[in-house]
Amino acid sequence: MKISVLIENKAEISGLQARHGLALLVETGEHVILFDTGPDEAFTANARQLGVDLSDVELVVISHGHYDHGGGLPAFCRLNSAAPIYLHSKAVKDSHFSLKPGNIYRDAGFIPEGCEQRLMYVDEQFTKTGAEVFSPVDGVLLFAGFPKDGFIPEGNKRLYSQKPGGVLEADDFSHEIAMLVLSGNALVLITGCSHSGIGNMVRRAYELTGGRKIDAVVGGFHLMYSDPGSMGKRNQIETVAEELRKFPETKFYTGHCTGEESFAQLRKLLGDQISAIETGSCIKL
Repeated sequence: MKISVLIENKAEISGLQARHGLALLVETGEHVILFDTGPDEAFTANARQLGVDLSDVELVVISHGHYDHGGGLPAFCRLNSAAPIYLHSKAVKDSHFSLKPGNIYRDAGFIPEGCEQRLMYVDEQFTKTGAEVFSPVDGVLLFAGFPKDGFIPEGNKRLYSQKPGGVLEADDFSHEIAMLVLSGNALVLITGCSHSGIGNMVRRAYELTGGRKIDAVVGGFHLMYSDPGSMGKRNQIETVAEELRKFPETKFYTGHCTGEESFAQLRKLLGDQISAIETGSCIKL
């Protein structure tokens, strides 16, 4: 399995663009999957620079309803006319906002203009299966139903959602999904921002696989929106590290909303079990 980072907050490779967002290309040998698209068309330019033909993508997965993960969909649909797009219906049917200083609510959602006929709502499939799991192709499992008793990112408190015609309310991230990919002997969990808590998401993945070892977890952990000098932040990082230590055979690859300072602290606590990703990174399993 090969996972290429098409967009991330940092890009130290010459010629590649960086954006606040995430887009991952997953190649299994059987399938080519695009997981998230970043905020705009920048990931398509990076794909060309990296020799990736996005017309080869078989299916797209959007992790949740924020612009930095789904904003590049229109650009993708102009390059690929066939791949279905899997996401939760609330990702686009509800509106999403972030609270900025001065009590200003900024639109944090995205509009999949030009892609509407290709949207496949996983929650409709969840209803059919009777569980919050759905397999669009062999070796790929999309799922939700994350436990809530573990660590939940403090930054979620700044995020809101609004149903059509409704009032703003704290976002419960029921529009968030994750993906398990099995290729050969490699089992990988891929997330967008882990708003539901990365430990909770890994535990749910273990539940679905009957406790099978997960070789790698790739995605953001949403730890960058706290006061860097607060004891609360230090406790958050220690809590996340403690949860991840429960999976000693798993390697974690993270970036985007994890934040550089938070990653540095996690690296001190977890050592080589955790690594940073950036635009142009390539993970081979």
